[in-house]
Amino acid sequence: MTTLDPEVSAERVYETQGLDADGDDLDTLLDTLASDPDPAVRAAAADMLAETERSEAIDGLLQALEDPSPEVVVQALETLALVGTQDILPAIKPLLDSDNDEIREAAEDTIYFVDDSDFDES
Repeated sequence: MTTLDPEVSAERVYETQGLDADGDDLDTLLDTLASDPDPAVRAAAADMLAETERSEAIDGLLQALEDPSPEVVVQALETLALVGTQDILPAIKPLLDSDNDEIREAAEDTIYFVDDSDFDES
């Protein structure tokens, strides 16, 4: 197992937070989310994707739900709560059975924010 240097990690998180999800940096953010060895950097990438509703970002966030780090999964859920539509609900609902309390609670919150089927427009 690789030990990550906290100072280097913090610097890379900061750099990730400076990327533009709606611009030319979307692919970089998606690559970072999918493959960076540092969970804090992957979580920062998921957070930055809240700035866009492009389908590629939502697809990347849905893939991040399978990340081994609960920190990344929770951040992906929080971002999906902001940018997702009801189409993502089938991918979120299995997380309601997670053994991790934070993931379970984030899944509940995401479903609450995304599922507007009970919304009354009158």
